[in-house]
Amino acid sequence: FHNAIFKIGGKIFSNYRYIRPCNLLPAIHTLMSLNGGTRYLKWRYPCIEKHGYFYCHCYNENEIEVTLKEIGWEKAKDNKSSWRFDCEIDSLKNYLFQKMVGVTEKEDLFSKNIRAGLMTREEALKRLQEGEVNIEIVERVLSRVNLKMSDLEDIMSDYME
Repeated sequence: FHNAIFKIGGKIFSNYRYIRPCNLLPAIHTLMSLNGGTRYLKWRYPCIEKHGYFYCHCYNENEIEVTLKEIGWEKAKDNKSSWRFDCEIDSLKNYLFQKMVGVTEKEDLFSKNIRAGLMTREEALKRLQEGEVNIEIVERVLSRVNLKMSDLEDIMSDYME
């Protein structure tokens, strides 16, 4: 972990463009805005209140699936799961998350749902068989920026040492 921080820090300081004010201020704003309930956001935007749908309504995946079918919505054909495939970048994010942390975002959600009594462990294990990361989508995203899977593996291995 410390090696990764030093490598990232070294890359930032070796490239002066990262530390120009035009880059630093947006980066600081972004970091202070990651959680919608921060004091910074309340100070910066005092008239805006955050109201999340799931603060008022319980998460019920079965109800969501039924509603989506009623309105004629269909998942993308090359995704195995109907959960969180709003964007191809999400597959890349899940791949990186799984490689770096060892679990997917879906596994994290299911773990929380089990603890909250929203699903059983058996249901979660069955759902995990769907497979979260579609490697074909990851390769397609990488190809759009002229990268191959081997390039991504090399980059990740540098940060995981």
